Amino acid sequence: MSRGGTYLVGCGGHGRVVLDALLARGEVPAGILDRALTPGDEVYGVRVLGGDEWLARLAEDDRCIVGVGANPSTDVRRRVHERIVAAGRTLTSVVHPTAHMGRGCRVGAGAQVLAGATLQCEVTLGDGAVVNTRAALDHDVRVGAHAFVAPGATVCGGVRIGDGAFVGAGAVVVPGVTIGADAIVGAGAVVTRDVAPGTTVVGNPARETRD
Repeated sequence: MSRGGTYLVGCGGHGRVVLDALLARGEVPAGILDRALTPGDEVYGVRVLGGDEWLARLAEDDRCIVGVGANPSTDVRRRVHERIVAAGRTLTSVVHPTAHMGRGCRVGAGAQVLAGATLQCEVTLGDGAVVNTRAALDHDVRVGAHAFVAPGATVCGGVRIGDGAFVGAGAVVVPGVTIGADAIVGAGAVVTRDVAPGTTVVGNPARETRD
């Protein structure tokens, strides 16, 4: 096995988006690890090697990228990230060439910024965080580890998004709001006040739901 290669772990819908971002950057992964796919098959010209058992077979300087999305729970994505770390492999970040990254932005290990996303100045992404297609984060936003900002979401200045939280497609979060760890903001919600950890909010203005 070639040393220093990049391997995509998980290649469903989100994984194909990540793979497309890599290819757009001119980076061709050395292989795909996904137990739901057939070894020997190819996705966009990249060969499927097998499942997670391949992690133990990678070289020390090989790198991994998590291709698992959120549904809206981020738990599976976080577990895959942690499994890669436990195997002693390095997680690498992905930034699509069409994404805008302002001055002073910081991107954690394994974080992803996908096509058309905008990060204005001084945005920080924790390890494994995702800013998906066309999402916009204004100045000084902090996104915790493994949090997921879905396509088209607008996150205004100074917002804090906790570890493992999910901000749904097209949601709007007004300036200075804090979204707690593992909270879920529904698609299209308009968040005008803080969201407690582990809760789900929907609507305009966003209210907690127990459904």
